[in-house]
Amino acid sequence: MRTLLVVLGGYYVFDYGARKISAYLKSKGHQVDLLLIPFVRLEKRRTFHPHKKFFDEDLAEKIIQPINRLIRERGYSLVGISLTTNFFEHARMITEHIKTEFDMPIIWGGIHAMVAPEECLQHADVVCRGEGEEVMLELCECIRDNKTWEAVPNLCYKKDGQMVCNPLRMLVQDLDRYPAQDFDITNHYICHQFDVVKMTDELLYAFLPHVYGPDSFGYTALATRGCPYGCTYCLNSTLRETYAGKGKLLRRRSVEKVIEELADVKQRFPKISYVVFSDETLLMGQDVSWIANFTKLYREGVGIPFSACVSPENVSHEGLRLLVDGGLFNLQMGIQSGSRRTLKEVYHRRDNIDKLIEATKIINQIPEIVPLYDVILDNPYETDEDYKETIRLLTKIPKPYELQLFSLTMYPGAKLTERAVRDGIIKNAREEVYRKHYQAYRKDNYYNLLMSMVQFFPADTILKLMEKNDFIHRWGLRFLLWLWQSTSYVSGTAPYKLLKKILVERFNVPAPVYARIPTRDNTKETASDEKTHVGGN
Repeated sequence: MRTLLVVLGGYYVFDYGARKISAYLKSKGHQVDLLLIPFVRLEKRRTFHPHKKFFDEDLAEKIIQPINRLIRERGYSLVGISLTTNFFEHARMITEHIKTEFDMPIIWGGIHAMVAPEECLQHADVVCRGEGEEVMLELCECIRDNKTWEAVPNLCYKKDGQMVCNPLRMLVQDLDRYPAQDFDITNHYICHQFDVVKMTDELLYAFLPHVYGPDSFGYTALATRGCPYGCTYCLNSTLRETYAGKGKLLRRRSVEKVIEELADVKQRFPKISYVVFSDETLLMGQDVSWIANFTKLYREGVGIPFSACVSPENVSHEGLRLLVDGGLFNLQMGIQSGSRRTLKEVYHRRDNIDKLIEATKIINQIPEIVPLYDVILDNPYETDEDYKETIRLLTKIPKPYELQLFSLTMYPGAKLTERAVRDGIIKNAREEVYRKHYQAYRKDNYYNLLMSMVQFFPADTILKLMEKNDFIHRWGLRFLLWLWQSTSYVSGTAPYKLLKKILVERFNVPAPVYARIPTRDNTKETASDEKTHVGGN
């Protein structure tokens, strides 16, 4: 039998779960194809914009027949679709159209299937809850051997009109038992310009992340699974309860396996110029022995720059110095809010304001790093005073840094979402959550606008503007933000240089500093003020 795994995405072609499942099935002798669908890039000239809704029905309609043609030509016995909440509508449409022509089981997996199996079963034949390697292997073997799969753990299905959810299996603790992500493009396909075509090296490079310029090619990896925290806005707040008694949720791969994966990818795709570690936090606790071993072997076996996420509690000068010596050039850390009330009562995060400020000072002492800090906006449970507390905190953080602003999105399964539903804040989840982009923060909120500019203006200017919430200042900030964002997309052009000259020389606004990939020419430089901005999600 042959299985098709469909990966729904926005701008890039990464899906860690689907690629891991594909690699595992292949290692067990199964035939697997991957179909990658980067919806934002279906149109040749369409570029990413954070304020576009995720679902575009007209675009999705145009790829249905090419997908069905692939299924007809390749003769699949099973189709699996990996999805997040934002791609629920895409999965629904693709599934409905496949079913009009073919009689085969379609399984949905991914984070949305984990938290909303009943909704998914309105369209899919079967749903995978939780990690899918063992589930998909057993399901494929059942279909191949013409046996029932109703007893396979983690599966949900309908029987006599009622949903049946089998018990969750124990979490696999030894992550090294699974092969690296499947990047053998021999059996990979991609939806490109409204057609399904065979994946090539050229297409793969085109759809890799280019966050640091058009000639940068990123590879996304994970060294861990799970998260040590349980913030209410995140699904991890529920997973800790869901997997209680099923084994340790936070697990880590061996250094040797991580290096083996990255060295192999680098050899096969030599244009890859940086690695993105998408772990919730690469630093764990105060024990840096894993990091010390990792950076040593990474320098020797991989040797290209990488970025990673950390949490304030785990930031130490020793740990960061090890990472930087290994190749770390960009670091991401969550601030989320500067309000102690919000952190404690709404997000159920540790009151880590003091630790956070200390962590930013440690980061600032390492000139090779320009950090990226995350902040959540549009929280209906925050007051104006909470917003001001966040702004005050941001003015205390040493520059340079970049801010990544998110609009609070109440994804299904999170504890905060359950609260918002009870309080009547969420009235239409499909429109307010499923189709919303997580970076589409409100531009009619004065404090949102102010936070979007806080990294550029001096602290005293920001604090003065914080008390000027009137019509003139609101529209003035909105225009300035639009102008800055518009010109920054064409950095190096005359309008960009003129605006920077006005802001820097006339209004004493510091020139923005951005992270960039270290090269032979800029290894000793700390940053660039001419970063090329490209879209991504």
